[in-house]
Amino acid sequence: MSIKRMCCFILLLSLGLLSVSARAGIIPLNLNDFYSDPTVSIATDGQSATLNEDPGFSFVLLSNDPGLGDPNIIIPAMNTFLQFDFVFSEAAAGIDQFVANLTDTAGNPLGMPFSLVHNASVSGTASFDLSTLIGQTLGLTFQLVSLPGDNDLAAVLNIRNLRLVTETVPAPEPPLMALFVFASLFCLRRKAKN
Repeated sequence: MSIKRMCCFILLLSLGLLSVSARAGIIPLNLNDFYSDPTVSIATDGQSATLNEDPGFSFVLLSNDPGLGDPNIIIPAMNTFLQFDFVFSEAAAGIDQFVANLTDTAGNPLGMPFSLVHNASVSGTASFDLSTLIGQTLGLTFQLVSLPGDNDLAAVLNIRNLRLVTETVPAPEPPLMALFVFASLFCLRRKAKN
């Protein structure tokens, strides 16, 4: 292997070692801190909630509204995402909707890309990037809505694992930095001699 190729190899290896993948810090959020309608059941540990369609009302609500004095749980930071898992089961002959909205301190939805709307059975994980909302205090609402003409009141929405995920890139280890500097200097010196 030539000196030039060896220098390039060492340099690429050093750069590869320096580009350490991002680490994630996870802060679970407790759904027991949310206001809930009577047909909502929340697990004792606060990690899941089930919203059942209510024949007496057009929507069922699970919300955290800082403007109403609910605990302020969502404080955005760089590289922070609000995530939750969900399962929305539409009734067979139902006309229902699942809505999730980030809200401001007055309870107003922030709109796209901070809302999620589904009109049919679906499951998955939602993720909202909060990086552009730094400095704001946010609320969050989940709604199970019975739309006009809905005759089958058996829709169910399950929310679980509500969390803030912060991705951080750790600083490179000092030995890796030394290897990178050594490889760079070696290659530059070799190149200068040629």
